[in-house]
Amino acid sequence: MAVARHLVGVMPRAATAAALALALSLGVPAAAHAAPARTIIQGDVLRLESVQDVEAMAAMVPGVPVSWDVGVSASRADGDIALQLEVDATDEAFSTVIASCAVAWDADGCATGEAILAEAPLDDGVVVLGEQPSGEQRWYRIAVVLDIDLGDHRADLVFRATGLGDDVASGGDVGLPPTGLDVPGLGIGLAIMAVGGGILLAALARRRREVDA
Repeated sequence: MAVARHLVGVMPRAATAAALALALSLGVPAAAHAAPARTIIQGDVLRLESVQDVEAMAAMVPGVPVSWDVGVSASRADGDIALQLEVDATDEAFSTVIASCAVAWDADGCATGEAILAEAPLDDGVVVLGEQPSGEQRWYRIAVVLDIDLGDHRADLVFRATGLGDDVASGGDVGLPPTGLDVPGLGIGLAIMAVGGGILLAALARRRREVDA
């Protein structure tokens, strides 16, 4: 079935906590929240249903997973569907846990019990997820974690299903834009803090001169 690789380079918990504390102290959200975008990719036989919160993926916080769900089904039941995740990503910046479910995930998780298919760093290449019978519908959750707190990091992911003479993929609109504490208002907040610090230092210097005089 699945080819599983262990997670590597996971960010220390202290750094993750510091990032969240900074975001909270500035009064800005750790990640954007919006209604997930639902996209249907229909082939001759195979069908993908992609559910993704694009805004949350564009504002990831280190250590906080963001999930992308993909439903796979077919109009025929006489074969198998091969599945894989194609990755083009910044080295050691992201990791993922990929699981399958017989039904769509809800707020409480997988109602029928999930099966872990892969735990891996998101390195360039392909993560093979195994096969499913074409007569069944299954859902796959790709939970992505940003492991590095600062820098311009990017991961482009493509979920691909092949079988029964058909080949469908999630499409180029699926991906993780540049990240690294890229939360709304963070740059403005840091600028305000810097200006405030400069004013405080100037006031202390002026006070010292008055005392010396």
